[in-house]
Amino acid sequence: MKKVLLLVALSVFALMGRAFAGDSTLDIPVFDLKDLKPGLSGKARTVIRGTKIEEFNVEVIELIPDGGFDGGPLILAHFTGPVVDHSNGIAGGYSGSPVYIDGKLLGAVSAAIPFTDTHVGGVTPISSMLAALPDVDEPDYGTNTVLPETENSGIPIDEDGNVISYVDSLDEAIAFNDAARAEGRHAYQAVLATTPLYVSGVNHKVFGLYEQQMREMLGSNLELIEKPSGSSAGEGLFLRQESDGAGLLLESDTSGPPLVGGDAVAASLITGDIEMQAIGTVTYSDDKGRFLMFGHPFFGAGATNLPVSKAYITWTYGSSQRAFKDGVRLEPTLGTMTKDHGAACGGTFKVMPDMVPVKVKIKDIDTGRDQSFEFEVMKHPDWTPMLMAMAVNQAAAEVLDRQPKGTMKLSYHVEGTGLREPLRRVNYYSNDLDVIGDGAFEIMPLANLLQNNIYREVDITRLNVMIEVTGNRINASIDNAEIISDESDEAAEGEDDPALPPAVSDDQELLEAMNGGLDPSQQGGEEQSEEGDPMMGQMMFEAGHPMDQIPKFAPGETIRVKVKLQPYRTDPVWREFHLTVPDDFPSGNTTLIVHGGGDLVSMAPLGGKGRSLFGMGPIIDITKQDFDDILDQIIEWPTNNELLITLVRPYDPNAMAASLSGDEMPDEKYDETYQMEWVIYNGFQLPVIIASEEEQAQMEEQAAEQPGEMAGEEEGDSMSSDDLLEQKRRNLEKNAFEN
Repeated sequence: MKKVLLLVALSVFALMGRAFAGDSTLDIPVFDLKDLKPGLSGKARTVIRGTKIEEFNVEVIELIPDGGFDGGPLILAHFTGPVVDHSNGIAGGYSGSPVYIDGKLLGAVSAAIPFTDTHVGGVTPISSMLAALPDVDEPDYGTNTVLPETENSGIPIDEDGNVISYVDSLDEAIAFNDAARAEGRHAYQAVLATTPLYVSGVNHKVFGLYEQQMREMLGSNLELIEKPSGSSAGEGLFLRQESDGAGLLLESDTSGPPLVGGDAVAASLITGDIEMQAIGTVTYSDDKGRFLMFGHPFFGAGATNLPVSKAYITWTYGSSQRAFKDGVRLEPTLGTMTKDHGAACGGTFKVMPDMVPVKVKIKDIDTGRDQSFEFEVMKHPDWTPMLMAMAVNQAAAEVLDRQPKGTMKLSYHVEGTGLREPLRRVNYYSNDLDVIGDGAFEIMPLANLLQNNIYREVDITRLNVMIEVTGNRINASIDNAEIISDESDEAAEGEDDPALPPAVSDDQELLEAMNGGLDPSQQGGEEQSEEGDPMMGQMMFEAGHPMDQIPKFAPGETIRVKVKLQPYRTDPVWREFHLTVPDDFPSGNTTLIVHGGGDLVSMAPLGGKGRSLFGMGPIIDITKQDFDDILDQIIEWPTNNELLITLVRPYDPNAMAASLSGDEMPDEKYDETYQMEWVIYNGFQLPVIIASEEEQAQMEEQAAEQPGEMAGEEEGDSMSSDDLLEQKRRNLEKNAFEN
């Protein structure tokens, strides 16, 4: 099966970490920092092609106390030799390259200054990296800690005495360094280790859907670049076994650890038919199954759980701005990165990673082609939901091999510890731009809620997704709606009724209709305009009526509604629907909404990250604060192929007062749901008055006493239906409080 690779090449250079007092935990000699002096020479090891470890020269320039980004020590060094010259200096992927002096381990290559001498850079002392060993107790990161500020601990400089300061922005550092050079100032700025994210084999549109989110999650250290690359499986890669020269796949020494200092290493976010991995260098390993790598953080997450494998370096690219290694992960998985700290990452070969298995099956109804994809995704509060959604998008892009528009049936099944039972849901989408993206963005917020909810820990153990898609647009717009009076008693299915308000037909009418009111609960839906404008969203049209013409219904009565539906490129149809007002429904002016079922496409951190989801309606846990109830509400939420007649609960001061005293709030709306043969979009609002027969008689008496007010025809002035509705609402609230 063809594989897709998303490659992260860990680049120059974050130095972070505090020195540890003792180095006796390692199985090899360690060079003591107190013996360090300028001019000492050593060797460093890395891979620049294939899997062959090669050496380059290192000369110590200075030891800068608190010279790193977090206040730890930084060893400034000069790197020379054919290996470094090949990449025009140290490159992304050199991170973690072990440095030895007199056969003793000094630390790992970890920092450099852009647009200066790229043969000069930083080394993280091995003593600062020990916190990343798997047998070092992980501190509790549940509380914030702040590193103490240092006082007069030395000024970071390079070998020529130029002052070094640190900033987050590469562009800022480049501009500062260019200006300093032009003005003859002896000062330079360095940057935190950039982590270029090289994306290959991924549909450009899929990449674009997640690019901004990936940038935000990795911050200023991320440089996203789309580039050609491949994976270690299938055709490609000259994996020769000869032993003379770089660019070869060499046999590993089976007598020792599977990775040794200088080996190229891959830490994976996704493995399987879709891959995403970080490429760096191993600093240290031992017979206890422990290893250290990178010499700087990956996510900086502390405890982590990522698969680690040997990497094959396809090429090392030179650049004065951002040189980097390009490579792929080799099978099998050798161990697990368990620690991600400021000065290093580390882990063990004795434990295999705990990942989320994901299976996606895509079926193209039009061509009959179907294909299954299997992969595993890292467990991480922020990355897991996004990676799941991105993988679903990419799988569909491979099978369809066309713009993913049309209509889709989405079925998914989620298992996990902490769930009362597996979550299963089926939904339908129609979109003339990217219907697959709609489905992926339903899965992502649900996974985010499970990972980050404030109620209890949920460990997702499996996700299965089935997508059936056709290029045909099987959708229908709600273009009109009207309440059927008892007097008319007409059939809804049939020709256009001239008595109904005309459907929107041109831009001016569209603007007027939109100005009539957009229901916030319907904005942001999946359906696009005919021109493909993704900003149009779902429109909610509102019918206006004079106050005395607003239909009135008593609790227990049935409201009949006829709805005009416009399917895609076929004749419009009328359908009749009905809703019976609940016996306990409160009196008041309210709205009857005709609309599609909606979806779960967005998130909102209300009351704590991952607590709430927005659907086509209220925030999901405003009235639900039990986690199982919230999940039930999500799974049972109406689907996009359903048409709903929704009666909104009028403002009820008695219910509000009861809720303040601890009683349960009543449902804010009442629905009748109808399954349709189309995906439904757009909607219509109809004003109604809910009142008992006695209240209706009182209203008629008031209308007789004040005909101008109720009809909106007072001499010299007229009240809009909205004004009259508001006035009636205030009267009802006043009566309720008085009673």
